[in-house]
Amino acid sequence: MTTTLDEDNRTALVKLEYIKEIRHKMLGVERLRSRLAAEVEAVQVEEASLADYKAEMDQLLQEKMAHVEELRQIHADINAMENIIKSGEEIRSKALENARRLYEEYQGVGSAEILCWQSVGSAAILCWQGVGSAA
Repeated sequence: MTTTLDEDNRTALVKLEYIKEIRHKMLGVERLRSRLAAEVEAVQVEEASLADYKAEMDQLLQEKMAHVEELRQIHADINAMENIIKSGEEIRSKALENARRLYEEYQGVGSAEILCWQSVGSAAILCWQGVGSAA
């Protein structure tokens, strides 16, 4: 009977050893499952963060394009103002030249009138009327 008891004890020890190995492997699998769950959660958190970053990037790009359009419009306005200023300067120069020419003409007429007054005296009115109608 001791041999059967010894064999039963050995069988029980082998089974216990086998159970111990299974338990050790199960703990390893449980640790692996826990790490896997943590990594999956980290991936999900990063995916959410990336989605937020991409949305923010899209908003920034839209804002950039709005600023680019605004700058383009400002440049167009500056060019238009430069053209208006250039045109105004040309008009002013022409008006100044016309004024200068008219002033010289006026001086000539004024000199003729003075000569008429000095040379003719009271007959200057007739001279003036003659100069005014000739012009």
